Parts: sequence; structure tokens; C-alpha cells
Amino acid sequence: MIGLILAAGNGTRIKKITGKNNKCILPIEGKTIIAQTVENLLECREINKIIVVISSTEEEIQKELSVYKDKIQIEYLIQQEARGILAAIALCYEKVKEEDVFLSLGDEYFKKPKYKEMIEKYYDESYDIILGTLHTKNEEAIKNNYAVILDSNGNISNLIEKPTHIENDLLGTGSIIFHGQFFSEIKNVPIIPKRKEADLVGLILLAIKEKKKVINFDLACTYTNINS
Repeated sequence: MIGLILAAGNGTRIKKITGKNNKCILPIEGKTIIAQTVENLLECREINKIIVVISSTEEEIQKELSVYKDKIQIEYLIQQEARGILAAIALCYEKVKEEDVFLSLGDEYFKKPKYKEMIEKYYDESYDIILGTLHTKNEEAIKNNYAVILDSNGNISNLIEKPTHIENDLLGTGSIIFHGQFFSEIKNVPIIPKRKEADLVGLILLAIKEKKKVINFDLACTYTNINS
């Protein structure tokens, strides 16, 4: 399994806090977000390599993660232009198409997430995709991310990007497990007219439409999206 960290975003909404620095190296509890992301992935024995997607100017991230070079192989891919999550994922297709992938977003902070248990479920029960979710009373957090709607049997029936109406307390995160071959479906994800790009939620909805085995998994941890 490959850990894939997307860290090429501009973070324009929080420039007043980060200045010229990448939002992923914002410190929380004494350690940068991206360092804590790597350490969370290092706890999972199934992950034997990490790919980090960065922009062409992100030497600071490589410097920050250089301390882990003796613990795991880290490869960097350059995204010349920030064009959304799916564009960053598509950049990695040739590297991951034969591998299972644990996706992480560089602007999400998790403290002690149940990643090991999530991976075990993925393999033990042969799911196609597992979405990391959290229960929260913070409706604004859900509105700034995506909502996960379940049917009466507890199966995912819908995902809603940045919902205006909240139906339950499930918050969808960017911690997602799937096989890299599924990245080939990105070209089939509908473009959102307002944003002029497709999104990650659209990719997962495509899998649900195709009757893939898609479930959510409660990460049961402290969470912060620094863009929210």
C-alpha cells in the first residue's frame, strides 16, 4: 500500500496565518501538520512508500520530511499548477495503478486516527473504497467539507460536497482507501460548472453508481481542517 499525501494547494483562504509558507507546515501541538500525517501513516505496517504531491516551490516540505528518509521511502511529484484534488491524484496514476492507496490531504490534521483498523477492514472484508469519517456536532465543519448520507441499512447512499442542509452528524474527510486502478475513472467524473473542475466527491459517487463496495469508517479522533 502507498500513502499518498496531497500538499500542493495554495491555501489562499489562510494566507494571513501562513504567510508565504505552505499551509501543510503549519504547526499544531508542536509539530507540523504534514509531519504528523506522515507519522500517522508510519504506524501502518501495510504502507511501504509515501508519495507527496507538491508545487514546484515547496522545498520547505521536502526539508521538513527529510527526517523520515531512513524510516520509509518518500517520493515527491511536482504539480506545476494547482487545479484541484483530482488533478493532483491523476498526476500519480502511473505510480499507483497497481497498488492500494491510502489518500491523505495535507491540510487535514488528525490526532490518533484509527488508520490501522481502517486498513484492516479494507483487506479483511475486500472493500473497494473506504471513506474515513467522523461524528461531529460542528455543522460548519460538515458544510466546509462533505456530508455522508446513509440509507436505512447503513450503506452510503449519497455524498454532498459543502452541503447547505445537514442531515446527520457524519463529516467526510480526505482519508480514503482505494485501489490506484480506480484513478483511471477520473476522466469520467462530471465537471462542476461553478468551479470548472471535477472533485473527489464526484469520483466516489461514480464508484457508488457503479455498485462498488464503498463504506465509511469512523476514525474516532480529534480533527481539524485548517481551511475550515
